[in-house]
Amino acid sequence: MNSKLRDVIHKTKNKIKKYELKGKTIIYTDCYDNKYVAKKYNNDLPYIYDFLKTRNFGYMPDISFYDNGYVYRYIDNYVIPNDKKMYDIIKITALLHSKTVYFKEVSTDYIKSIYEELLNKIDNVFKYYDDIINNIEYNEFISPSGYLLLRNCSVLYSCISFCKKSLESWYNSIKEKNKIRMVVVHNNLNTDHIIEGNDKVLISWDDATIDIPIYDLIKLYKKTYNKYDFTSLYNEYNKIFSLTNDEEKLLYAILF
Repeated sequence: MNSKLRDVIHKTKNKIKKYELKGKTIIYTDCYDNKYVAKKYNNDLPYIYDFLKTRNFGYMPDISFYDNGYVYRYIDNYVIPNDKKMYDIIKITALLHSKTVYFKEVSTDYIKSIYEELLNKIDNVFKYYDDIINNIEYNEFISPSGYLLLRNCSVLYSCISFCKKSLESWYNSIKEKNKIRMVVVHNNLNTDHIIEGNDKVLISWDDATIDIPIYDLIKLYKKTYNKYDFTSLYNEYNKIFSLTNDEEKLLYAILF
């Protein structure tokens, strides 16, 4: 068992009957058969938890913080279809963003750093595929997979071009601004991290932080894009919390 989490559990002063280890999480049962969850957290979490309480966001477990970790009462989970869980996650995420949104002053260097990092990634992706395609063209005999890539390379180049145009459009519209919207982002959304019992609760807040709202959507999409209809999910999100035009441009640049 992780020694830091063991210390956290001892500080609760519960008499422990049984431990279960699930990944980086410890679930323990006390002498009264009450089950609890113990996890480590980043340095922002106590601040974010207090912030969410002031905003009346009610989808977090009741957490007790200790040095190096936190504990909350184990919540029983009903069997819910994952499609339904995903719609609940997107709605709760939109509520999280709507309740915590504020404008933060940022420097032009901060905006420029986002732009330059993404531009470098786009250029690297272009070079990666361009090198592959050039190597295929130099071969005397082209494999079926190589031929398929050559036939569809215009789609790749079009997608990369769209990314670059979206990024340029975002940067040109925002580079003179000194404020952007910030929210609490959960940073670890998936269907395993919503508990649907008597109440709906989001768990695994270990990586939560303050950032631009699109990053929750991007991480959720990258994990589960092949399982769910993200157009419908995005529409549900926008019913509660709409992204600005600038945020959408950055979202498209990163996703595509």
